[in-house]
Amino acid sequence: MLLTVTSSAQTKVETIAWIKGKIEKYGGYGSEQISNVSVTPCKISFKGVRHFKLFTSFDCVTNYSFDPGKTTSWRIATEGIYADSNIINLDYSGSSGNCFDPFEEEEENPKTSNILNIKKGEPDLHKNMAKALTHLATFCE
Repeated sequence: MLLTVTSSAQTKVETIAWIKGKIEKYGGYGSEQISNVSVTPCKISFKGVRHFKLFTSFDCVTNYSFDPGKTTSWRIATEGIYADSNIINLDYSGSSGNCFDPFEEEEENPKTSNILNIKKGEPDLHKNMAKALTHLATFCE
């Protein structure tokens, strides 16, 4: 019996589900906990919460959102993947302290970033995430 195996790209639904699952499981910086992940071809958004215990305790709440089609390439790094420009919007409403530098009360938190923090957890995860985001962007109308 001869079996023919054909390879095909993931569908839009499969790509969305894969990206959402990986961000939920591996997304965030350090001990940041990720929730409210939403993935569409033109917008990815999620909430990250980090708990700080310095002289006082406070929460850093970051709402991330970006259009994966707004970058022409992703660069693989140890801590995640970098877009070629600052396409990731950062909103800190709900934070009870300075998320950028807890020791600086006057310094403002950054409003944009180019890094999507993804913890290591699977072989080639960063490379596969970059490919999946590029593929997802092709579905944006």
